[in-house]
Formats: sequence, C-alpha cells, structure tokens
Amino acid sequence: MISPRAARVPVRKLLLVLCVLALGIAGTQATRGTAPHPEHARMLAAAHTMQRAQQVLHDIIVSEQIEILPEDINQTGLIGPQWTALTSTVGVLEAKRTSLNPNFAALMVRLYSEAGLKPGDTVAMGLSGSFPGLCIAALAAANQMGLTARVIASYGSSMYGGSRPEMTTIRMLTILKEQGILQFDMVAVSPGGEGDQGFNPYWEDAHQVVLSLARQDGYVLIDESDLARNIAIRMEHYGSDVAAFVNVGGALANLGRDGASLMVNPGLTRSLDNLPQDDTRGVMLEFLARGVPVIHLLNLRALAADFGLPYDPVPLPQPGEGEVYAVHTISPWPALAALLVCAYILVDIKKAGRTSYTRL
Repeated sequence: MISPRAARVPVRKLLLVLCVLALGIAGTQATRGTAPHPEHARMLAAAHTMQRAQQVLHDIIVSEQIEILPEDINQTGLIGPQWTALTSTVGVLEAKRTSLNPNFAALMVRLYSEAGLKPGDTVAMGLSGSFPGLCIAALAAANQMGLTARVIASYGSSMYGGSRPEMTTIRMLTILKEQGILQFDMVAVSPGGEGDQGFNPYWEDAHQVVLSLARQDGYVLIDESDLARNIAIRMEHYGSDVAAFVNVGGALANLGRDGASLMVNPGLTRSLDNLPQDDTRGVMLEFLARGVPVIHLLNLRALAADFGLPYDPVPLPQPGEGEVYAVHTISPWPALAALLVCAYILVDIKKAGRTSYTRL
C-alpha cells in the first residue's frame, strides 16, 4: 500500500508540469510574427506589371472615347456594362471591382509557388471574359515566374466584366501582348455564355456578334455545342505537358455541367475526392483527375478574405499592399523546451513512485 505522503508528492509535481506547459504555450504564442513571403520580389514585380497593364488599357479606352461607367468608381475603364450582346449571366459589381486590385497578381505568384511550379513549366489557362483583371493577374504572375502560358479565352462575360464588344477581354489581352507587357500563347477562343455558344436571350444576333469578333481577332475558334466534345478539344489544345491549370470565371466548358466544380474551393486545389466520371465534368475536374493542380478564381469575396486582400477597395491599393505578401511565423522552441522539462519532471515522479513502493 502506498502511503499518503508518497501520493502527495506527485500532485505538487503534476501541478508544476501544468505550469511549465502553460509557460511553454505562452512563450510560443509570444513569438508569433510575420515575415516577407519568399517570393516577395516576384510578387511585387507581378503587381507592378498588372498595374501598368491596366493603365495602358485605361489610356486606350479613353483615347477611343469608350464610356467609363459611373459604377466604375475607381475609374479604371475595365468595368463593363450590365447587358450587352456578350453578357452571359448576372455578375456581382463589387467582385468585379475587387478583381482589379493589382495585388491579385502577387497572389497568383504565391499560388504558383505553392503549386510547386518552376521556370519553364507550362500552365494552362481557361479565361472567361468576366474578370479581365484576374486574367491579367494570372498572366503577369506566370511571366514573372518564367512559366509558359497557354490560354483559351471566352468572349462571353457576366455583368460588369469584359462585356463591351468594342473592348472584350480577349482584345485587352491581345493589346497587352502586342505592347510587350504580357507574354502568352492564345491557343484558341470560344463564344462563352450559354452552352459556350454565346447565346443571349436579349440579343437575337449574339452568336453572330461573337463570330464576327472571332473573325476580326483571327484566333482559332472553338464553336462546339456538344459539351463533351468541347472539353475534349480544349484538352487537345492544352497538350500533355501541363503542370497546372488556372480557371478564371465560370465558363461552362471549364466548370462542367453537373455542379461538381462547386466542391473546388477558391485558390489552389491539388486533388478532389469522388470526382465524377462522365465526359462533361469540365476541364478543371479533368485536370484534377489527371493529377494536375488547379487554381480556381471565382469566389472573390472568399479569395480576398483568405489571403488578406480588401473587398471592393476605394481607391485601388498600390502594389505591395496587403497581407498576401507576408507569411506568419512562430518559434517552436519555447514549447519544445517546456516539453523537455515536463518529461524530466514526469520521469522524476515515476522514479519517486517506485522508491516509495519499494520502501513499503
């Protein structure tokens, strides 16, 4: 039988263990801080490129006397009208304004880095016309990372995006490539909109408008109403050496028809359980099925919140602003030291218990 005196000694030491653990936790918490992201320099350079690109487009829009809308409170010229022949669906004005923050290009560098991409890797991009800012961000970041960008872009746009027939997102990207600001290979374009056919219930000739724009721009046009075939054509254009896929917006061929794409969170996704097996699951899920990481840019509110970027900012932030440029740091040493001390005390308790038992 163990004496009462022998039992009291461990209680005091156990309390000491709890105190040491509490001190270790407090010490670890006290070391919390932030440090520049390892890709800080390239992130900042990409943001400056995006800012420059948007200024070039603004100046052209002004020179061509294209109206800058009252809803475009930052006067970028990159917020399009609600309804035109290119409008595919409803859109959130605040999200469109948010996407013009040049620091989204910095976010893309960060996501490419987290995806493990290296200079020379190929990134495939499915760009709807809905978010010209995010299209520019994805390309500016790819250029800074030394990646090869293969693009399939759509004319269709949700409200407030690249919805002007005279200044489509595809035309914006073409201008920026011609001026040497962005480098990419536009492997094909598509109508976008309903069925990826550019249909619009308010414009009977919407499909013809798209066909006219495609002829004018001179790119290979994917004009395929069968969704499975449409997806297969896109995969052929992208090739077999793709290291990552970027989806911007909600193009049908990229997201698929059955809603499974809703399981893909904004930002980087490396894999997804229970992928649908049909041939209309969309380009994004097709790449995930092949083990290719996906960067999904659609839910702007969640994306901005996750990476410390402001939602609907006025004025637009300058390059370098935002938590996206920082990583959180914490030292494990106080906790490790506390664990070692606790281990020593527990060993001592065990020895004391054995000694007491032996004496009895």
